[in-house]
Amino acid sequence: MCDRKDLTLLPALSAIIQTFEKYASVQGDKDKLCKAELKALIQTELAPMIKEAKGGREFEELFNAMDLNKDQEVDFLEFMSALALCTCICRGKSQNQNSSLPPLHLLLFISSSSSAPIMSGCEEESCTTLPVCIYGLAIVFKSHAGADGKLNTGELTQLLKEELPGMGGGNMQQMVSQMLTELDGKDKDGLMDFQEFMQLVTVYACVMYEMMSQE
Repeated sequence: MCDRKDLTLLPALSAIIQTFEKYASVQGDKDKLCKAELKALIQTELAPMIKEAKGGREFEELFNAMDLNKDQEVDFLEFMSALALCTCICRGKSQNQNSSLPPLHLLLFISSSSSAPIMSGCEEESCTTLPVCIYGLAIVFKSHAGADGKLNTGELTQLLKEELPGMGGGNMQQMVSQMLTELDGKDKDGLMDFQEFMQLVTVYACVMYEMMSQE
């Protein structure tokens, strides 16, 4: 579980993976969530965030939007991508600030409560694992980003050194430059905003998931 007192990147991602595995292993393919498993996960873990997507038409629309390859199941990449969008919304993405978000954000935004209650609710002992992890990811970014709310080369380098020790080895600067280039959005400002950071987190989480699955 992701401890509120230790809101760092690796514990948060490990807890997200463990939560996915817990529900995916209930029936069928242990590496994918069927409709029943996803519904149970949402009802138990994400109720404070996706209140209206628990059943009926809203849940069907959400499931279909998450199921990118249309195999009637949600794998970890699809799940993590949706969770990343939730995280962007919870941090303060609004309907006036979402021009670069994929269509899935519309369902998540409509069915999510406002960002302030979600973040403050993570301080409660009754809060489930995933909201705490989402809060932790936002805190990690905020603690390293500059006054402009973005990460420059130095800030991203420091974040990776502190949160993912050993990553990049002696080629850290080259790796950071490549990340900023590949994940730079439409603005092409050479900086990493929170949405771009969550794309990086999604990729790393999928790598972690594959490694943990092989153990």
